[in-house]
Amino acid sequence: MAVSLLQESGYFGGVNYISVKISSDQIPETLKFFEKTWEKLSSRYPLSFSFLDERIEARYQIEQKMGRSITYMAMIAVFLACMGIFGLSLFTVEEKTKEIGIRKILGATASSIVFILSKEFVRWVVVGVLITFPIAWIVMNKWLQNFAYRTNIGFDAFAYALALSILVAFLAVSFQSIRAALGNPVNAIRHE
Repeated sequence: MAVSLLQESGYFGGVNYISVKISSDQIPETLKFFEKTWEKLSSRYPLSFSFLDERIEARYQIEQKMGRSITYMAMIAVFLACMGIFGLSLFTVEEKTKEIGIRKILGATASSIVFILSKEFVRWVVVGVLITFPIAWIVMNKWLQNFAYRTNIGFDAFAYALALSILVAFLAVSFQSIRAALGNPVNAIRHE
């Protein structure tokens, strides 16, 4: 089967590309036959051929490389964000050492102190997520427009991302919060 794309100007009688479906049994012999036939019909222009599956594979390899690069960059960004949240929680716990000590003396439990310290960080994570999700949705939809077969981005992907973001922020903050909540309140009140 041969399908040609006819245009006003081209190599051979207006033909720039000819798509030919061949059997996979005798590819080298078929290519030699095409070269001989092309040489007879149009010796002035060289025969240049490629396989459609290889061209499609090359296209998707670019997407796969880009996906790996984005994954690595996202991992670095998450690590840096966790380090920032951890440092900020360390600073916050240091600033609120006396408050934590007074709350413990007045009967606050360790879990309530962890909740109080973590609430502020989780709030900021939610605000950040609410700002970035519409941007991410727009960018992903623009990127998916380049594909013939595509999927829609569902709400569940964003819900999972929100849950994961809150969990990561809570884990980064909870280490310092638990350490402060379990500490001796007398030492916390003496702290300057």
